[in-house]
Amino acid sequence: MAYDPFIPVLASGTPVLQATTEQKKYIKDILALACSDSFFAEKAYKAILLTLLAGALEGGSGPTPPPDVLPVVTSLVPNTIAVGAPDFTLHVHGSAFVPTSQIFIKGVVAPTIYVSPTELTTTIDMALVVTPGMAPVTVRSGALESTPIDFAVTL
Repeated sequence: MAYDPFIPVLASGTPVLQATTEQKKYIKDILALACSDSFFAEKAYKAILLTLLAGALEGGSGPTPPPDVLPVVTSLVPNTIAVGAPDFTLHVHGSAFVPTSQIFIKGVVAPTIYVSPTELTTTIDMALVVTPGMAPVTVRSGALESTPIDFAVTL
């Protein structure tokens, strides 16, 4: 098996890799071309830096809480959507989120983007949402899971 240079960062969370300003600009340029909008491109850039560089963000977004702190979900934006609406980005706000935190909707993991210790996002594919009702949303960080907060799907 080939050596993976990212394993030390992902396993230990300590900054092992470095990136030059030129390399960071290159990553931003690629994301600007590949992403649907600049807001998403910036979030993707931060997620890449957090993963590859163990949290080395320019300007910082505050300290990352230790992985044994219970995540708390305080709000969802939006907190309701109608069946048949277009796909959208769900912003989960709270506290004690870490780069490995995952959003769960109705107990199913959703593709999660870590924005900061207080925000995670996921894209909701509305083709999969066909019935109205309440969908509990939680955040898991390792074995710890937040108290659910309901997301409403209406007609």
